[in-house]
Amino acid sequence: MLPRIRWRWFYLLVAIPFLTDAIEEGHLPRAPIDLVTEASMAVLIAAGVSLLGRQSDRLAVQNLTDSLTGLGNRRRFDADLAREVPRARGLGRPLTLAFLDLDDFKSVNDRFGHDAGDALLRNVAAALESGIRCDSDAAYRLGGDEFALLLPGAAAAEAREVLDRIRSTATRGPGALLEFGAGVSVGVVELGATETTPEFYKRADAAMYEIKKESKTARRPRPCPSSLLTPDP
Repeated sequence: MLPRIRWRWFYLLVAIPFLTDAIEEGHLPRAPIDLVTEASMAVLIAAGVSLLGRQSDRLAVQNLTDSLTGLGNRRRFDADLAREVPRARGLGRPLTLAFLDLDDFKSVNDRFGHDAGDALLRNVAAALESGIRCDSDAAYRLGGDEFALLLPGAAAAEAREVLDRIRSTATRGPGALLEFGAGVSVGVVELGATETTPEFYKRADAAMYEIKKESKTARRPRPCPSSLLTPDP
């Protein structure tokens, strides 16, 4: 749509000098130099408009993109979620939202440095992008070590299959989570029949934090039995 609009502006700007002469004087300029001069000025103006349009598009993309990972950022996520919830209801199709939070990510930065932490975030982002089903799915970095997936048309069961593939890719292999002693907690929810967008968001967030709490409990070292702490008489 945008390229067509720009070309229409281009043709219009080129035609304006000739239309003006035709309206004011009743004829087109007769001298070739006048034609060349006016056409050249119109081309320069049109080129400037097109350049400004491209710059505006680039800025819009930058404003919606996470600079580290290339995923959509929080602003993009909020806009897409607000659009997809009513769209799913209108089409009568499922919509699944997943939140992902890295476990022990702070220790990665503390032990290996922030460059390693940034590389790990990029690897997780790559796993998300490679694991989603098609162009309709979208991955986001919400900030820090928090990510999200929005899967239109996917019920929770199908979304979990997608996330299993992503988790496998993100946790194993060179530069993956397990190499740094980190993990990932994932909360997955499907849009309810009467659920509002904020309720949908909060339920997914709560599901992720419940998984994260269970994960922390499982990793917590067990205390030594009291018998082992009591010195022999």
